[in-house]
Amino acid sequence: MSASQDQDFENYENATEFLSVAIGDGSAGVNVRVGADGRGFIWWTDFVANDCFEVFPTLAMALGRLALMVACSADDWSRMFAGDSAEFATAWAEFEDKNLV
Repeated sequence: MSASQDQDFENYENATEFLSVAIGDGSAGVNVRVGADGRGFIWWTDFVANDCFEVFPTLAMALGRLALMVACSADDWSRMFAGDSAEFATAWAEFEDKNLV
């Protein structure tokens, strides 16, 4: 891990837990936390060998990513994310701008 990733994970460990849930009929576990600075953190696992950690500028954005993950799980994981965290953050910001007045 880079120094930046180490710092992000340390911030995650000190963040307030917002949601912890199993999705995909229990095939994945997801933990969402919110940092003191408002950032949203997501950590998830398939309980086998895959863990993933992402950081987003806001909790709302992290929850949007979780919603997309639930959509992936709805069809037994036959589809997965088309973009990485940064691409999602850009798309979410555009979605948010169109839908909030």
